This record gives sequence, structure tokens and C-alpha cells, in this order.
Amino acid sequence: MAHYLRRINQNTIKVIKMAIRRELFVNALQLVDVDSRTNVPSVVAYSNGKTLIGYEALESGVDPTLINENFKLDLGRVTPARVNPPLFDCADGKLRSANEITQDFVDALMKRASEWISAREHKAADRIIVAEPLSLEREGTWLANYRNRMRAILLKKFKEVDFLPEPFAVFQFYRYGVKHPVVAANRKHVALVIDFGGGTFDVSVVETTATGDVSQSGRHARPLAGASIPVGGHFINRSIAKKLISDNLARGVDRGALSKAWNSYDNVTEEDGRGFQSLRDDLKNFIRNVRRLTNEIEKAKISLCGMIRDWRLDAEFTTPPSHQMQVPTNPFSAVPDLKSVRLDALWLRETFIDRVWKEKLKPEITSCLSRGQSELNGKPITVVLLSGGSANIRWLEQLMESQFGDRLPQATLLSLEANFQEIVSKGLAIECARKTFTEGAGDFQSVTYNRLCLLLAADDGHPSIYRFKPQFNGGMSDLLDDGVLLRSASALKEKIDTPLRWKVRLQSPPRRQLNYYFLRSSLDVDDINSLHNVDHRVTTPAGTRFDASIHVELTVAEDGTASPRFIYRQRHEGIPEIAVDGAPFYIDMTVGGRTTLGEAYFGLDFGSSNSSISYVEQSAVKVYSQRAGEKGWMELNEMVHELPLSIARPLAKYISSTNVGPRNIEYVAALEAMLEFAAAIAYAEHCVMLGRAKGKLLKAFQKASAGPIWALLQQSLGSIGSRGTFSTALRDLVTDPHRHWIEEAISAANHIKHGRDPGEADLHRSLNLLGNKVLSCLSGRRFGYFEKVTRTGFGKKYTGLFKVARGTESHFLHALDYVGPEDFSSAEAFIVDIEAGQALALTPFMFWHAVDGKIDPTIAVLDIMKKDETGFKLIESGKEITLNADHELSELHETCVKALEEDSVGKIFTDLVFTNSGEA
Repeated sequence: MAHYLRRINQNTIKVIKMAIRRELFVNALQLVDVDSRTNVPSVVAYSNGKTLIGYEALESGVDPTLINENFKLDLGRVTPARVNPPLFDCADGKLRSANEITQDFVDALMKRASEWISAREHKAADRIIVAEPLSLEREGTWLANYRNRMRAILLKKFKEVDFLPEPFAVFQFYRYGVKHPVVAANRKHVALVIDFGGGTFDVSVVETTATGDVSQSGRHARPLAGASIPVGGHFINRSIAKKLISDNLARGVDRGALSKAWNSYDNVTEEDGRGFQSLRDDLKNFIRNVRRLTNEIEKAKISLCGMIRDWRLDAEFTTPPSHQMQVPTNPFSAVPDLKSVRLDALWLRETFIDRVWKEKLKPEITSCLSRGQSELNGKPITVVLLSGGSANIRWLEQLMESQFGDRLPQATLLSLEANFQEIVSKGLAIECARKTFTEGAGDFQSVTYNRLCLLLAADDGHPSIYRFKPQFNGGMSDLLDDGVLLRSASALKEKIDTPLRWKVRLQSPPRRQLNYYFLRSSLDVDDINSLHNVDHRVTTPAGTRFDASIHVELTVAEDGTASPRFIYRQRHEGIPEIAVDGAPFYIDMTVGGRTTLGEAYFGLDFGSSNSSISYVEQSAVKVYSQRAGEKGWMELNEMVHELPLSIARPLAKYISSTNVGPRNIEYVAALEAMLEFAAAIAYAEHCVMLGRAKGKLLKAFQKASAGPIWALLQQSLGSIGSRGTFSTALRDLVTDPHRHWIEEAISAANHIKHGRDPGEADLHRSLNLLGNKVLSCLSGRRFGYFEKVTRTGFGKKYTGLFKVARGTESHFLHALDYVGPEDFSSAEAFIVDIEAGQALALTPFMFWHAVDGKIDPTIAVLDIMKKDETGFKLIESGKEITLNADHELSELHETCVKALEEDSVGKIFTDLVFTNSGEA
């Protein structure tokens, strides 16, 4: 449920913290698994003739300094016409351009995505939408270069390639996917959207219509302003590395050389295209050492963000969360001495505020708000929405709240207690789905997101503001301010490659020359960041005779290229036209062109740090829309947010599946997950109550399928009788009509497993029953694992965290502070009773499995029990882990073998103290 944080200070934004609750439509949309993960690091390693990407590259043993990363930004820095693009060193000794590396990364990623589709017998995606930053203002041609490169790479595989700015994808996710009145689809909003990723910081203002269900036709949103800078996770890591190196430099190392070294690090490919190999040895060493350090900083940063529970700007820590770092004391050395340095939360907070927020983020937000002001006509910003992996640094929320209260007095910041990293790819999926209801257009196609302004100066005159009168339909002459050609949110889809004209009367004709300044939402020629065109002068042909008014003509191409033309005299019968062409530039516009409706789409969030892919099938979208209005499906969708991870994941997959009849295997998985969790609780409590008695409930248990699990659940509840506490809510499952409903569901599951039609059984009834019973068992309790439990000084007390694992999120942001007499392993799965101060272990039915590259572990549930081996299945990927006497988890296998012979006496741990630590 949501917690409402109301502030006494009138100059702060109201913040609403809420556990993420998604509409059924969004829960049903699918992200593609790549190597069992939906987030793939955007890295490439060339090793032994193979192209490795993502975690496979990171875990390959290749020298980290030779793993190619952050090539997305480099992709847009080179024009397609450049003959000798900058080259990057690769692990196989070859030099490759950013285009070649991106091509290899995307090819490998799409190959995995196609395999994912084939395994599920889905339709192949023949269209793709790619997330892109807004126009990088200090690198004017970056976006056009990026689009051209990505389009060329992807058109080899797809019929159509479309693009959507990342903050607009974020907006789609919140608008259609999150269940909260602040972003309800049937209300009008003005949103400030911030996407803070690995490579860029994007901020935009978006206005919605008053109506807008995801299945309705027509556009539901208008982008009013936007800005983007190349500041993200990589910039943060570099800022931290720069300070660490400076603070820990060995005596005798030339500090003056650091500035040049950092310049080489930032611009290693810019000087002559030969890149790294052209540098002196000391600069090569510097770059290698910095890359090693930034890789370590990235891990430390993620670890710290997972440990910080109090994100207040003035929070004081008795013992600040920290991470030990190895910093080179002479970064110019091939084998430098390393100094152990503690990077803690206080140090990270100071660096983030001083070097990231004050210098970079705050000015960009201020600029975007100023640009949007003229389009809002006095309407206030009503909601602030966040996204991007770097937004998990929650000081961003606190700084927005405290420092923009005066500018945003009526705004509410919606703080999702979930990982922000996958929001863009899910927003892309929604935009793909919207195309189903808008004939392939979506909400943001061919639309401007900043005003296009123009100042003119004849001859040596000062640039002046004039009134431009559109000479085309839809020009909105009566709504244009002086100096404005196009308002924000101007839809140009039907005007692509069609000359647009405005009439303007100058104070005096440009007899020698005309100076022209196209700007984004600005009327100040000295505002360099807002200036579109560097070349700004055209020479007037000799002997020109002028009309009373001249015409400004602009032809906008699909990729946003705008070609200006200034017409001094129009063509009449017997009178030739006199006109001059200006230099082309790029306007702030989403990608244009005509699109058609496809059967299936990919949404590609190609990020500087991480990438992910969503998949949407047109026929499935219509099924999801229908289910969103049906009570049974809605009830299951509500449960997904509250149920333990081991149930929520399979249930969400069932909701997303359109399989029916004998193909409905996702239903079987959801049913078995619920039964197994209930059986784990009941069996654990049965073992607690054994005392001197002996039990052998697992003796005949070999496979965790519905029938054997149900039998175990009934036997365990029979053994407990009325003595249970954790399992009390499960007792009436064994009485009719509940028993009948479950057995009917198990029969249907068996039919499905054997490829037979399950008949007319009410499949939802049993899932709703079991789901509600599990939730009743967890009333006042939490499921999860203990983390970072340590002994306090020389005492007998232990402190740590209890991470709560509910819903489908694989990154657990909810936690309880723990104090007690027990030292718990982070691998054991527990249910804890907060008020009673108790904990019940669910061994041997599940354990927490650490996965390389992930902050939090994943849950493994019991699948097969034999004397020589025990099988567990990873709930997220479905992969099997087989334990035996030689496995590193042999002790768990031995526990399972003993349980086959005889039930072991269990224990409820007591005298534990749990306190809220930011839990929703």
C-alpha cells in the first residue's frame, strides 16, 4: 500500500511513496530473457573468435579494460559520411569502430531474442521501436547520426524501425501501467518526466488529454519541452574516480599531468582515429587504470544503493554503509601500488550533490521547465515521474523535493518502491501496444517537443523578433507568439518532406545578407545551448528585388532534418522566383515517416550501461485489453503485487500467456507454485511440532508436481491440527468445497501436462483461493531472506537486514532492520512475523541462489528429490540446479536426503526484533 509523506514546509514537492502496482495490461507485457536475465549489460568482448555480450562478456575472463562499453554515445558522434571513423581497441587485438561494435552487440542481442520467441512459439517480430535520448544539445547532430546508424543496422532484420525518446516511453509506463490516482488514465496531467540512465539525463514536460485508456484511438499526450545531456551512470563513476585518484595520489606524481590524462581518457578516439594505440605508454596506463577503477566503482555504487535505507539529505549514519575500494596511487604506472579506500554513503552523497546535481542535473531541469512555461499557459506541473538505473540513487528524489518546491508548488513526485531500470523497455512495450489501436502511429510519432523559434537580422542589423504567419493548414497562426514558427507538440506526420511556409515582414530588406538564428524554445541568440544552426548567414543575390514580405520555407525530413529556404520574391507569371537556401539543421522532433500496423513488435531499450527488449504481439494485446475488464483476471493481477516472488513470477507469466486448453502450461506452473509455497509453510510447522514423535511425510515425495504437493500439504495440515500459527489460514483448504476446487484444478493441470484439453474446470477459482490463503498466512508477516547479519562488538546480539521478496521485481527495495540473538545465513528462505518477533525457515523447499551481476539473489524451489541428487528450479529462468554429494551446496542435498528418510525436528526462532526500514 502507499505511504503518504506530507511536508510541513510549503516550498517542497509532495512525495508519494508506493509499492509498484501495475495494471493487468502492463503485468501481461513481456520482457525478453537473455541468459535468464531481462537486463543485459551493454558490453562486448571479442574472445576466441566469438562475440560475447552482456554478462557472458563480463564473466568471460577477458581483461576488463579490453571489454568494449559505452559505445552508444560514440555511435552518434560520427557522421555516416566520415570515411575514417575513430577506432576502438578490442580484446582480440583488432580495431573496430563504434558502428561495428554496436552492430555485433545488436546482432547477438537479436539472435537471443529470436531464440526466446521460437522457444515460446510466438510470432516473429518484424517491426521494432528503439528508445533514444532527446536531442543532445551540446552535440547538435548526435541524434540524427544515431538514428541513421541504428536504422541501417536494424533494417537488415526488420521491415520498419521506429524511435521513441526515452522520457516519452517512461511517461507511457506511468500513464497506462501504474495504478494510482496521480497518474490515472482518465485524468488530465502535466508531467515532468526525468530519465536518468547510464549515459544520458533526459528531462521533458508532457501534457495528457483528459481521457486515454490504452485501447482507445487517437493521441493522448503532447510533449511540450525536452532536454538531454550526456550525464549518467558513466559520468558519476568518472566523477568518483577523478576525486579518488586526486585524493590518493602518491607523493612525486605530477598533478599537472592529470588534466591532460583525463582529456585523453575522455577523447581517446577523437584526435586521429587510431585511438588508444596512438597514445604514449603512460597515458595508456592511465586509461587502463581508470577503466579498472570505474568498473569497481560501478559495483560499489550498486552495492551501496542497495544498502542505504535512509536517503534523507541530512541523514546521519552511526556506521555509514560502505564498500572497500582499491585505488591506484600512481595511475600512470603499468603496475601501480593500490591503496585501500573506503567509499561510504556520506562520501557518495557529497559527490552526487556537488558534482552531479549542482553542476549538471539541476541546471538542465531548470532549463526544461523554462522552455515548457510558454506552452503551458499558466497550467501547473502536477506530477513528477522518474526512471532510469541512475534514478535508483534516491537522493535525486530528495533534491527534487527540496529544491524545486517553488517552481512546482502543485506537483506530486510519485516515488515507486521498485527498480527504475526496466521502466523504459516496459514503456516501449506500451507504445508498441498503442500502435495496435492507432493504426501503427502510437502517441508520439512525428511530433515536436520544443518550440521552434527564429530570429532574423537584415544586413548588419541586430537579430530581431518578428511575427510569422503560417501559409499552410494547421499552422495555428492565432496561437503563435512572436518569433515562433512551430509550437511544441506540433504533429508533422502529414507534412514530412512537404515545404512549410511562413510570411514575415522585415523592418528593412536584406540587400546584402540575411542572418538567421533557429532556436529551441528561446529568443536569445546568445543562448548557445538552444541554437540549432551554426551557419547562420546567407548572401543576397545581386540585383534582388523584394516582395513586401519575404517567405521562410522549411522542409522537414523523416529524421528531423530541416532544410530552410528564404524566398525574397515569389514566382509569378513572367517573374522568376528569387530565393536562397540556408544550411540544414535538426529540429527537436520524434522520428517521422509513414508506418503500418505489424503483427509483432520488439521494443529495444539500447542503453549506455544496460539494454533490455520487450515483446508485443498484436493479437495478445487485444486479449490483454479484454482481460483487463474481467473480474477473475483482475483479482489475479491484484495478487501479483503482494504474493511472494516464488508465486508472483509464475502467476505473472500465466497472466501474460494467451495459451489456452492443452497449451496452457503457464497455468500449471502458477498452480504448482502456490501449492508448493503453502506446503512449505505447513511442512515446516509440522516439523516444529514433532517433538519426540517421528514423521516421514517426504518419504514418498519425489517430484514437486501438483498431486504430490497437494498430498503433502494435506498430511502436514493433518499432523498440525489446530496447533498451528503460521499455517492457520490454510486449514480449511482440506475441507469442501475448497478441497473439491483444488482437486478439480489438479485434474485439469494433469490433463494439460499430457497435452489434453482440461475441459470446463474453473481455473481461476483455485488460483484465487490459494493466493488469498497464502496472503492470509502472510498477514503481519514477510517472506524473504536475511542479509549482512553481523555480530555487534563483543556482545551476543546480531544486526542486519531482512529483505522482503514480494511481487515480480527481482531487485528487492523493501527491507526490515533486524536485531536478535541469531546469526542467519543469507541463503535460507524465511517467513518472519514482525509483531511476534519470530522466524520460520522454509528449508528444504526453497533457498536463495546468488547470481553474478545481480544485487539480489533469486529464489530456487524444490523440484526433484532422490537419494543421489536433488533438483531445484530457479523461479526466474526455469533453469535446473542439480545438487549431489560433490556440489558446493552438498549440505543442502544431505538435508534433503535425510528428509526422505525421516522428518527433522524444526524450530521457530524467537526474540527477534524487526523494525521498518523504508518498507511499503
